[in-house]
Amino acid sequence: MIIGTTITNLSSGRTIFGVLIKPDPDNIGKIYIGDSDVSTTTGYLLEGSLFIEIDEQSKIYLISDTPDQKVYYIGV
Repeated sequence: MIIGTTITNLSSGRTIFGVLIKPDPDNIGKIYIGDSDVSTTTGYLLEGSLFIEIDEQSKIYLISDTPDQKVYYIGV
């Protein structure tokens, strides 16, 4: 999934336990995670793989300080 400088929602999908999110190691920018109001100042910095216990991955939003950054994710 490509993340840019506008808020991006993870694809809709129901999960059982949560979502594992990992930034691409070749990214040059920073990616932040949060709710629908996430910003580069209020979001949680995604520095490595992160597992979020949540019932639906569409509740997760991402934004980057640089266009065209990549994240990988899987709902489990």
